[in-house]
Amino acid sequence: RQALALDGSFGYTEPPRQYQPLKPCLGWVLLQQGRLAEAEQVYLSDLADLPRNPWSLRGLQQVYEAQATPAAAQKLQQVTAELAATWAHADAGLTPTTSCPAFSD
Repeated sequence: RQALALDGSFGYTEPPRQYQPLKPCLGWVLLQQGRLAEAEQVYLSDLADLPRNPWSLRGLQQVYEAQATPAAAQKLQQVTAELAATWAHADAGLTPTTSCPAFSD
């Protein structure tokens, strides 16, 4: 969280200051800890900044799968469709395996 606060204070730079995007990785850590509501908020925040970011869409997909509620099932269906549409434009054979690019296969 400190890294996110610090990163946000610098403004936009090209290329980015860090190799790995911070929000999807924080969301992944929270997801692994079972802190689903916090992970959901981090992923949603990232998607507000970077719409259709596949790593955050994948993270939300994992959050909603873990929540296993009727409301989460509806959100899961929407996120899964958006993720499929996003990855349809990716390089052939590219598949998201985790919600943090630092830990993808």
